[in-house]
Amino acid sequence: MPWQNNLDDDANRNFAADERNETGATPDPALTRQDCPPCPVRLVVVEFAEKPASRTAFFMGARFQYVNLSADALVGVDPAITSAHQLGRTPPIVVKVTPPQAKTVTLRLVRVEGSHGFPGGSDTLSARENGLGHLRWPVATSSVTTDGNGDGKLAPGIRLSALAGFKYHVEGSIDGGPFMRSSNSVNIRRRLAIRKVVRHAGGQAAATTAIDSIQSDLDLLDIEAFQPAALTGSELGVREIGELTQTLQAMGQAALASPDTVSVFRPHAVAIIVGEFIPSPNGPVTPVTFGIAVNRDGSGNFPASTPLPLSVAGRTHIAIPLTNGSQFVSGSVTPGTSAAQPLTAADVTGMNTFARSVTISLARFQAQPASVTTLTVSVTLKAIPGWAVGWAYQREPVIYLNMRDPGTDAILTAEKAAALTIHELGHKLHLTSNGSGSLPDQPAHFYPSFTTARRTHQGPHCSTGVPAGTALDSDAAHTAATCTMWGALKTTRLFCPECKTTLRKVDLSSGF
Repeated sequence: MPWQNNLDDDANRNFAADERNETGATPDPALTRQDCPPCPVRLVVVEFAEKPASRTAFFMGARFQYVNLSADALVGVDPAITSAHQLGRTPPIVVKVTPPQAKTVTLRLVRVEGSHGFPGGSDTLSARENGLGHLRWPVATSSVTTDGNGDGKLAPGIRLSALAGFKYHVEGSIDGGPFMRSSNSVNIRRRLAIRKVVRHAGGQAAATTAIDSIQSDLDLLDIEAFQPAALTGSELGVREIGELTQTLQAMGQAALASPDTVSVFRPHAVAIIVGEFIPSPNGPVTPVTFGIAVNRDGSGNFPASTPLPLSVAGRTHIAIPLTNGSQFVSGSVTPGTSAAQPLTAADVTGMNTFARSVTISLARFQAQPASVTTLTVSVTLKAIPGWAVGWAYQREPVIYLNMRDPGTDAILTAEKAAALTIHELGHKLHLTSNGSGSLPDQPAHFYPSFTTARRTHQGPHCSTGVPAGTALDSDAAHTAATCTMWGALKTTRLFCPECKTTLRKVDLSSGF
């Protein structure tokens, strides 16, 4: 072609390399060969994988990663846990380089503050807390070497800190170059199983509503509560411990031992026993004797009945409506100086409710000689001076909820039962911390057990909101306290910032 005669040799070669010639024939290979430097190795994939055997099954977005669970038996039982590598470690990490070749990829985790219910600065560690193994996280790098296809995997993943409120990405780098961040991430999550055990029917509805409702509170603290099917005992009435077939501790242990879908969560499980009344974890009620003197009325007759306040030495007691009727122990009426005559349970009404007085029938004793001016009534009942609202056993994964309001003697409302539930569960979650062993530092408003003439607070509690210098057994202290870990029943179900800080750092790996 005439115009082509005006091009130099290099221009003709480039033309031949980029296009076919006029006839459509393939150019000479010698003309199409290009000389270029070797292509650089690039990291094209660094992601968390769904399972260790897969190189391509990456999950999207964020997922929960359980840090306190460790039993391989959980895998396959719990649909939320698909791999043993979710227990305390990240998922497997998959990398890919191009062009395909063997290459070492440096890996590191990046920890990002999540949108959780923890106060600012709650992740700060003291010098002592820096030495707690469960709060450490791998700031040092790890590495994985790809195979000839450019694929590599790290399985299991990298161990995670138990410090809640964070999500983790993984980053990879080649030859000291810039790090590439994964698009997916994992959120720290701790888990426990809560099994309801209903032994008394009266408070069942309120307790069920309360236990179900606290999940939203726990979610904010990165704690997931799994609920196996509830159990119902045979004694659905008001019973003393001595009347039950098992102690409360044994009930709780038995509830967590079967079936496998429950027992597999031990030691990360707690049994919550729902009751109307149990006097104390230490034994049955001691009978109490109450008395009153009844005089003739204005017409000169003895009344057909009389109320009997259940008060001794100025202290009011509460009668217990035991299902088996054993709350009535004995009774008598003594006319003047004559011999005492027995009362029966049929002569006493009002014992079938939680009552602070009963009524005594005197119909059989109205006809008395004129010389008898007073009838002395004496009744011995099983009664208590007040309520133990609920408790968490120190050495057993068991909580007991006494579903009676100490102020009204009525069944607790669901609102109060929820506050009681989360308070007692707080104890099982190691609140409040005394700063010993592997526990986080003791918070400023920690106070231990105390007993005074006014109040008893058993176990470690929190006085956040109480002004300095206020006596902890005073009404003012009770009113001012704002944390659910205060030592007496309050309607608040909120943990204060100090308790949230403890709960963010606490080690739950050994259970409850």
